[in-house]
Amino acid sequence: MGEDFSKKASKLISKIMGRKKSIILSAVFCALIFGCIDSKAQTVSGLVQFKGKAMEGVNVYLFSLRDSNLVVSEFTQTDGSFSFINHRKDSVFLVCFMTGYEDFFSVNFKGEKDFGKIELISNGDLSEVVINVKKPFQEVSAHGNTFNISQNPLLSKGDALRTLRKLPGVQILQGSDISVNGKSDATVYINGKRTYMDGKALLQFLQTIPADQIVKIEVFDVAPAKFDAEGRGSVINVILKEKPFGTFGRGYTEFGYGNYYKVSPSINFNHRSNRLAFYGDLRGRSQKTNERSLDSTVLNKTNGEHVFNDYEIINQEFIYNGKIGVDYYLNSKNEIGFFFSNVSRFDDEEQKSNSKIISSSILDYNKFTGVSNNDKSNFRNHYNLSYNLKINDSSNFSSDLFYIRTNISDNIRTTNDLFLNGTLADNNITTNDAKSNINIAVAKIDFYKEFKRRWKIESGAKLSYIYNNNSFKAFTGSNDDNLVLNLNTSNDFIYEENVSAGYISLQKKWTDKWSTDIGGRGENTIIMGNSPTEALQLNKNYFNFFPNASVVYTPKKNHSFSILYTQRIERPRTTELNPFVKTISQLEFESGNFDLNPSIEKIINFKYIFMNALNFSIENGRADNYYSIVINQNLNTGEQLWIPENIGDATFTNVSLGSPIPFGKIGGAYLYLGYFDAQLNAPPNFYRVKAFTGFIGTEWYLPKNWTIGLQGFYVNNGYWNIWLLKPFGSANFTLSKEWKKWDFSFEAFDFLNILRNDGRAIYNDLDMYTGYKDESRRFFLTASYRFGKSRLNKIKKNIDESSNEEINRTEVKDR
Repeated sequence: MGEDFSKKASKLISKIMGRKKSIILSAVFCALIFGCIDSKAQTVSGLVQFKGKAMEGVNVYLFSLRDSNLVVSEFTQTDGSFSFINHRKDSVFLVCFMTGYEDFFSVNFKGEKDFGKIELISNGDLSEVVINVKKPFQEVSAHGNTFNISQNPLLSKGDALRTLRKLPGVQILQGSDISVNGKSDATVYINGKRTYMDGKALLQFLQTIPADQIVKIEVFDVAPAKFDAEGRGSVINVILKEKPFGTFGRGYTEFGYGNYYKVSPSINFNHRSNRLAFYGDLRGRSQKTNERSLDSTVLNKTNGEHVFNDYEIINQEFIYNGKIGVDYYLNSKNEIGFFFSNVSRFDDEEQKSNSKIISSSILDYNKFTGVSNNDKSNFRNHYNLSYNLKINDSSNFSSDLFYIRTNISDNIRTTNDLFLNGTLADNNITTNDAKSNINIAVAKIDFYKEFKRRWKIESGAKLSYIYNNNSFKAFTGSNDDNLVLNLNTSNDFIYEENVSAGYISLQKKWTDKWSTDIGGRGENTIIMGNSPTEALQLNKNYFNFFPNASVVYTPKKNHSFSILYTQRIERPRTTELNPFVKTISQLEFESGNFDLNPSIEKIINFKYIFMNALNFSIENGRADNYYSIVINQNLNTGEQLWIPENIGDATFTNVSLGSPIPFGKIGGAYLYLGYFDAQLNAPPNFYRVKAFTGFIGTEWYLPKNWTIGLQGFYVNNGYWNIWLLKPFGSANFTLSKEWKKWDFSFEAFDFLNILRNDGRAIYNDLDMYTGYKDESRRFFLTASYRFGKSRLNKIKKNIDESSNEEINRTEVKDR
């Protein structure tokens, strides 16, 4: 951050928090590290001008010569000046970029440097911009926030899931659901391509992506029209790094421990020449985890009748994943790419249950214990063929064809022992053999064109087809010798979904103060499903248009106001439609709902942005035909069926305030405050939750390439399905060190071990209290080693003759 923003931000903090609180907060953080701070800061500074006049808003970048990665970026001030700290000890070089002028490239240097006056040269014919423009760490737009992960030494450690946990407003609920700014069920994309995953499978997939391969993460409260309209929550788009020139790679070793061990070795490699890029990675993970849940269901409050359940799950997991790909550059404008990736996962899970029953209706037993052994395997293959055409500097066309095949096998053996007053009264065994084959084929094209007079157009089309074949067989008996097929729960289910979509977005900057983005997305959905054994048939065909429009007003340089309106749809997933009844325990069952209908959400969002940093947002939305997992309880038998149902209409209001807080040249912080008010009208039930969220993340730059960080969040209320959650929070700590070709990091997640989800659900006749605690406190130690060579060909072509001699001696070197 520049000095101008630091002063204004400090004044703003003082007004918001009060002068005394601001001083106390700064003192607490500074006291931790002031003794270690290097007094000899390495400052890089200069003055950019054109024909002797100061140039404001010029992009200034500092690159590492070793690997061409961006070190820091900044815009010049009103007087044309720039100044920032160089934390790198190895060679770097400076680039100044502004449309309409020749790029300035410095010779490489180390440490501190004052460039004095840098004179830009006008160039009206820039046929090729060779530097990929890097954004500041945080970019704020009408749709949401973008975080540049590759520029942050703390966020670029570990895997993608751990990085997401450190972002403002992001929480993981019940160990399976990604929540952003109070809204659950976030939809995740990788490089603009939807993962088609959710729940624990999605979280496990994110663990296979190394964080240092991520360029940035886009977190959209309201997604642009080019993303699928499907999804109830926010959209998260993880952008991975482009393949740089050269031959190099990185090897990793990671050790972790919570209640049990975790080990994850990996290696990736890259080779790129002028015409060909070849890349790949291999990764393995072995980990053991545990989670525990307690719930108490009231059957008859007057008579004191209830069911108490204590569950503990221990899972041994092995994941192997690999990726191999090739990109071929026909010329400077045409690129063809193909990659194949595989994720193979094996789980050996054991669930132990201990239940007590006090009920006048259940006389055969008053206690039961159960043990479920789940042997699960999941194989996912992903094939992707892409083509990109850079028509010119203002036009681009891209297309993608990809196919995903997933084979899931789930074998569960459950034994239940029933007791009456401490004496074994009965026992039973249930085995489930479930197999699911999921095939997803997608074809999409996207086009971008920038016209004269500040017009831009984005458009595209997408066809997706999903075929899911499910087979479920259940056997019951008193021992392994007399198991018989249970025809009441055994079933087959075939699901097909075909979505044809198209979108268009017209962007226009009318004046320096006013701009608009008007567009929409149309989707036609055809769904077919049938269950031969149950004689059930599902046929749906419907079309939806989802408008997406925004207006941005910028009265002054540092102030921006925007208002946005859009609509989204939440379609039921295959598992939510599948009518299989799955046995969890003696009294607990899960099932899908064949009659489940989609929910339509309408959203309006207002946002104020100050200096492209501080942002204030108010969002209001309504979800018609809202659906959620509910629990239908039989009060006579105590049996519970967990099933998704359309339960009513929901409204919500989300207010948030976020901003970076600069600490001068020694570090900084990010503060996020949010308020979420949601109401659900589901006669005869009425829900309302008022949730406050607070997040702060800090980072400090220490001598000799040490970086230290601390993040924490607190949520005073929340919700998950029909559960109202009690307050919860967590704190994380990160320490990283760069030394020659090595990177080391230590991460401590929830090191206070305070993160848990407790709540209560009151729905129809159900009154249930619950507590959930997973292995939230975890420690990770990671070491990585860079190897190979890289070269900066595109940059080299643009360096003036006086710089070439020195660059040629040093640009090709061991990393």
